[in-house]
Amino acid sequence: MKITIALATYNGAQYLAEQLQSYLDQDRIPDELVISDDCSTDETCNLIDRFSEIAPFDVRLTRQPMHLGYVANFDCALSMATGDLIFLSDQDDVWLPQKISEVCEFIDKNPDFLLFLNDAEITKDDLSPTGLTKLGQLRSAGSPDSTFVMGCCCAIRRELLDLSLPIPEGAKGHDNWLVDFSNGLGVVLVLESVLQLYRRHSSNESLVIANSLRRIHSIDRLKLQLARALSRDADAYAETEIRHLEQLHLACHRAIGRCDGKYDIKISQYEKHLDSKINFLHIRRELRREALYIRAINASRLWLSGAYRESNGLKSMIRDLLG
Repeated sequence: MKITIALATYNGAQYLAEQLQSYLDQDRIPDELVISDDCSTDETCNLIDRFSEIAPFDVRLTRQPMHLGYVANFDCALSMATGDLIFLSDQDDVWLPQKISEVCEFIDKNPDFLLFLNDAEITKDDLSPTGLTKLGQLRSAGSPDSTFVMGCCCAIRRELLDLSLPIPEGAKGHDNWLVDFSNGLGVVLVLESVLQLYRRHSSNESLVIANSLRRIHSIDRLKLQLARALSRDADAYAETEIRHLEQLHLACHRAIGRCDGKYDIKISQYEKHLDSKINFLHIRRELRREALYIRAINASRLWLSGAYRESNGLKSMIRDLLG
């Protein structure tokens, strides 16, 4: 099995050397490292050039001629990969020595899956431990494992790239795209082992509460959902979700027949599911534009019909009632 690491960089010189060294320290080293750099202005590319001279595997760096943004930059990195198994990598983490070997062993035992996620220890910027992991935070907040979306923890089979690339312009994230597409086909598997250090620092601050440096709970998740429901940006958030699902639907249409049609049945089933979700989101969008009393009547009808069941249930209904 040929193994590729796909790395996207942008002004990452401060932490990149530690990440690159962790590739060298693997029990099972990769066969190639492909890197797309998004017009870095620091020492990032010089670090990579020096690393390529000592690495015992092929290192290929593409310097983008214009700034693409992180999603398109990762899309370029993934398009360069030639391996059977591709590990996505951020520029500021540190992989534990057994990451590649343990993931490969796990994948060999699960041939029917295309995307694999390992857990990561959340650390401070100096890699000092917090006692928290990404998967642990999600579960503490009451979120299902299906909400585990973390590109730097992903390993994917070549077939997934053949089915899902290119990542469309305006996608929510390269990891959202790959994980959502894979979840739709039922081909995601979570490996609970902690196999890397996920560094939190000022340059990668995130609104994702599961990345917090403190233990989170269900109440934190509920507060965030309520804040989104009451936000002036709620409609914009809904429009973004509709666009994301429509892009996934188009990708499904394109994927039919690829990989010798091996996944056509699953793709067709996912297409139907997306049709239903998109239609319901359009209904909810129109509902929120109605007068409050009409909104309450129609939302109640939708609730009784079970329509909210696959859309966060009562939380979504409350969001629609609040407008």
